[in-house]
Amino acid sequence: MKNSKKTVSIIVESSATDLSSSHTGVLDTLASLKKQDYPLENIEIIICQYGWDAEKHRAVTAKFPSVKILNGENSNYYYLKNMGIQEAQGEIIAFADSDCVYVPTWVSGIVTTLEHGADVSVGMSNYPGNSLIERLCAFHNFHCILPRESDRIRRFVSNNVAFKAEVIKSNQYDRRFVRSGGCTQLADRLHRAGMRMKLNPEQLAHHNFYDLRTHIWERTLRNGYDIFHTRTLDPSMPLAPLAQTGIFAPPLFWGIFVLSDMYNIIQNIQYIHCRWYEVPVFLGFSMMVRSLEVVGMYWKLFNDRGLESYLGKA
Repeated sequence: MKNSKKTVSIIVESSATDLSSSHTGVLDTLASLKKQDYPLENIEIIICQYGWDAEKHRAVTAKFPSVKILNGENSNYYYLKNMGIQEAQGEIIAFADSDCVYVPTWVSGIVTTLEHGADVSVGMSNYPGNSLIERLCAFHNFHCILPRESDRIRRFVSNNVAFKAEVIKSNQYDRRFVRSGGCTQLADRLHRAGMRMKLNPEQLAHHNFYDLRTHIWERTLRNGYDIFHTRTLDPSMPLAPLAQTGIFAPPLFWGIFVLSDMYNIIQNIQYIHCRWYEVPVFLGFSMMVRSLEVVGMYWKLFNDRGLESYLGKA
């Protein structure tokens, strides 16, 4: 695959401003992309940023002069992604985020997957440690993408996914979404259109682990918001009629998603690095975070703008 002639555009979304953070930043992301085992002359890297100061511009351009930097007008996650799509020149367009680092075979794995017939190559993300809490959060935050009955999956996470260029250029992110929900809605559109989405477990990203508030509390509230928000904006989404039942919907969603998680854990135990004796812990964690999602659902039902403001969506 190192001899492939496919050109790959990598779009890196970045809206952070702190270069001195102890967390992975855009410099670490770019360093990992420059260590790919794929011919670098066939890789185009585009950073779509908002909020950078002059120091950060200088630091990035000094260390990575070949990288193209696009300056966005706002921090909308999907707006920045779409901006990169419009500028990308590669035959393949891959998405990366500036709080992740990517394994050296990331690009070559993407090219292999797409050259073998997939329209979308879906990668997996984890947190760099191997503690139980990090594995539990990774399951909750990322592993909704995992296959249930076949290797044709229906979801992806936008920090680690790649498309044939013609697929994503003709099916961009819906501009009505701001920070989350857009990748779920796009994946569902592509699935309904018959696009082949293939899971590539070797297409691996290591995501920052910030804190439990970020990865459990805020993430679950956001998920609860998205369950209603995506289905309000796109009534063709699965389970959309259920969202119209108002106050009765959250407990029904809770039951459906807990059962789905149970099946997911058992079928994909090797992907989520769950030991058999840890299965009850993963199931208990699922019930807990799904219960917190119910809080987010009711919050959206009774105080929609308040939840949007709390999650930074307004």
